[in-house]
Amino acid sequence: MRQCYLRAMLPPSNVAFIVDSTKPVLTHQRSMPAEANIMSHAHPRGQLLWAEKGVLRVTGEENVWVVPSSHAMWIPGDITHQVSSETNTRIRN
Repeated sequence: MRQCYLRAMLPPSNVAFIVDSTKPVLTHQRSMPAEANIMSHAHPRGQLLWAEKGVLRVTGEENVWVVPSSHAMWIPGDITHQVSSETNTRIRN
């Protein structure tokens, strides 16, 4: 997987790693400064990623997607990915 090295490297949220059958849907929000990254990771749950504000770049094993605030991206569980903010961004999962 290609790594993106920019200004800030942030850990992934712990929420994505919660496996609890009594909580089939979890939500999370986060703000990221421009040119920040969330470390490459994979989690057991699928993730619907949306930027309420800003533009995200999602890097996978073989592909890169640009996700503007008008779109969302589904990331299946156990898929290694890295999320980067192109601009000041507010993420919703």
